[in-house]
Amino acid sequence: MLTMNNEGKEAGDVLVDSLIKAVRMNPQTRQPMSLGEDMLQLRPFCDGADVERAETALDDAAKKFVHQFVVVKSQIDFNKHVNQSIYLSFCEDTASLAASNGIYPSVKGDFDEENIKSFTVYYENECKLGDTIHVETWEAAPRQLKFRVLKDGKVLCFVIMTL
Repeated sequence: MLTMNNEGKEAGDVLVDSLIKAVRMNPQTRQPMSLGEDMLQLRPFCDGADVERAETALDDAAKKFVHQFVVVKSQIDFNKHVNQSIYLSFCEDTASLAASNGIYPSVKGDFDEENIKSFTVYYENECKLGDTIHVETWEAAPRQLKFRVLKDGKVLCFVIMTL
């Protein structure tokens, strides 16, 4: 999970507060494994900042926009899957197209001119080179955008973005 919040920041302030939770993966099975004693000592710095899981259901009344991407080599990290920052790029690119198609009632004009106040990414599954993914987006509340990133109908991540 990655959370970033820059809401209410002014000149001279720290621009980004973030929380990243690490998951140790077994490279052969690609499944989570125990962090080990050395990593558990770091745990107090990670606890206490959990947020509720993103909603998975799309409100039937909301307009939805879907865009497709194919994962290319430059998006792969040393773990041989899509780097976590790329998911946010997928969502930003999809939001830009959705805004230009009038999908978000409270976002008018160029999405790239918007100020993203905060975002939270809930990682569920991995994506690899050559995979075709679909990014769904909708406006859940005024200036709150939600995204689902899917591969073969399986959720890779959820994103909540506040403008």
